[in-house]
Amino acid sequence: MQFAGPMLPAQLQSISWVKSLSQVILFTKDYLQKEDAMKLSTLFVISAIIAVLFGLVFMLIPAQLLSLYAVELNTNGIFLARLLGAALFGYGIIAWLVRDSAYSSVRSIVLAFAVSDLIAFVIALYYQLQGIANALGWTTVAIYLLLGVGFGYFYVRPPD
Repeated sequence: MQFAGPMLPAQLQSISWVKSLSQVILFTKDYLQKEDAMKLSTLFVISAIIAVLFGLVFMLIPAQLLSLYAVELNTNGIFLARLLGAALFGYGIIAWLVRDSAYSSVRSIVLAFAVSDLIAFVIALYYQLQGIANALGWTTVAIYLLLGVGFGYFYVRPPD
């Protein structure tokens, strides 16, 4: 897929992460418009797996996990990371339990997931651009972006 340059101001086109981010967004948009695109239930399953796995690791070994990102934690940071792990674990359980539910009964959950994932994307992007984490931190940015766009898509364009 070629980068659609005219979509961005000239000053932003020269920044490589903006190009990469734009390509991810365009690819996601094109993919979701296909007839064989992902189903909401599949997105819930993917979200559940990611959230439960990261939740468990954050609860059990937060310092070791974040050391992979070149992030060091003190005692307060470990406490907060474990709270994040518990929240992620709960988020994953919710996603798993509603995966096969009728859209009308999960529409508010889809909105909540879209909003929380997009907010997390903005936070992750901000701190990644500040150099808080190493290159592995971009995976966090990408995960939250893709989940947020996915849930946002299903909120705006409900499945049939």
